[in-house]
Amino acid sequence: MTARTAHTAQIVEIRSRDADRSREEILRAAMTEFADHGFGGARIEAIAERAGVNKKLIYYYYAAKDELFLAVLEQSYADIRAAEHELHLETSDPIEAIRSLVGFTWRHYLAHPEFLALLNTENLAKARHLKRSTKVKSMHSPFVEMIRTVVIRGVESDLGEVRVADIEELLLYCYRVAGTVGLMMTAALDVTTPEALPHAIDLGIAMQLTNICRDVREDALIGRRYLPLTLVGALEPSLLVDPTGPVRETAMQALRTLLDLADRYYASGAQGLVCLPARARTGILVAAELYRGIGVMLRRREYDCWSSRAMVGTAGKAAITLRVFAETVGRPRSGNVRDRGARSHRDPLLPFAAAWSTKAGVAD
Repeated sequence: MTARTAHTAQIVEIRSRDADRSREEILRAAMTEFADHGFGGARIEAIAERAGVNKKLIYYYYAAKDELFLAVLEQSYADIRAAEHELHLETSDPIEAIRSLVGFTWRHYLAHPEFLALLNTENLAKARHLKRSTKVKSMHSPFVEMIRTVVIRGVESDLGEVRVADIEELLLYCYRVAGTVGLMMTAALDVTTPEALPHAIDLGIAMQLTNICRDVREDALIGRRYLPLTLVGALEPSLLVDPTGPVRETAMQALRTLLDLADRYYASGAQGLVCLPARARTGILVAAELYRGIGVMLRRREYDCWSSRAMVGTAGKAAITLRVFAETVGRPRSGNVRDRGARSHRDPLLPFAAAWSTKAGVAD
């Protein structure tokens, strides 16, 4: 390589670095402008001034305002996906993986309010820009696969025989299979109130407790006893397939205890509904009340879960749905738990989710 060729190559490299730097400065300036003023209110002149570049340079890189906004969205998603990759969730314990992911997501939201502002703007536009982004789709695919791997590992840990020792162990199980779903739903619904997290966990736990009470016979048939030893003694699952006499009475008393506990978790879950976006609040409450209705049916049947599977019929589902719609009309569109004067979640009778929120680093 001649000296002149080497000099030319050096100039090209410098100009390339300068171009990359200019593009990055434009994106960061545009991110702030779009977050502050939305897509409609953002001005290219203001972005150029923030970035310290000529407006013509912006149009050199991005032919239109739409293209610049899409580039900002893609960069925002790239930032959060790159940070998530550093968590190494695919090699973590499933429970710790979900806890780490949700804790990270909330901390990211709190540290980057501009990300939520951009998402709100794009939601109002019905994802008009993101729908045509191939980059965001390619970024989501590995993330979804990683979550799938974590969930599968969690499910595999529950494939053997089950003999639950006490209520604390049962609540841990309920958190693993259902509380974590509540956590992931908060992220999926763009919930921005950290205190919503323990209530989302509690709603999942309540629904899983209801499942356990409904499915005592079905679980016993496959060698699983979720009714805690502290409530029913060391009963083998085979004795719960079709129990009689004192065994049946003991199991029914355990169902009463667990359904009462589920009601406390349903109540805590309901307190967090005000934190949800209005578009999702009614649907979540309907689902919760339908599950809670299974517990109501079991009580009406005097805790008989063996003669037939307890379920809410079509008429019952319609009644619950209409009642929920009537109750939610006129409720606050957004806010936080304390807006409605709800008691603190740090209830000693609901210890599990409160302990989780502290570990996740998002508690008050």
